[in-house]
Amino acid sequence: MNIMEQYHNPKLVKLYMKQYHDDALTSIFNFIQYAKTGEFMIITLIHGQNHKGCSYHIVTSLIELLKPEKIYEFFLPQDFPNFCIGCYMCLEKGVSCRPHEKHISLTAEAITVSNLLVFTTPVYYMRCSAPMKNFLGHFFINWVVHRPKEANYHKKQLL
Repeated sequence: MNIMEQYHNPKLVKLYMKQYHDDALTSIFNFIQYAKTGEFMIITLIHGQNHKGCSYHIVTSLIELLKPEKIYEFFLPQDFPNFCIGCYMCLEKGVSCRPHEKHISLTAEAITVSNLLVFTTPVYYMRCSAPMKNFLGHFFINWVVHRPKEANYHKKQLL
């Protein structure tokens, strides 16, 4: 059976969906079991939308299970309104010279002190929201190939 026949076979599609669903549930269960160890005392939540929809309520339920000491919560674009202008000041002169440093520094500090980072975003055409892309664009400097922060190497992330 070739790959096109597999996608049009209802029994195989149902089997794939069940396997995907089972894998997702197993991953969530494993994460919750790990979280009960109490390692996640400070959590940063970054929401890729301003409204409090399904993703928000799912994360709220998860946070209730974790019972962290402190939560930093950011709603995009409300808390991070400016788009990256591509000036490369962060690469040439350092992160303190970025034009939108006022908004970036608050979020960067929260990320640095957190044990767990949680990103929620609606999915549009198999992609994240524009405000979330903007947020990731502002923080590209923190990727390993540019100026990695050792404090970020061992952080747990939930997407």
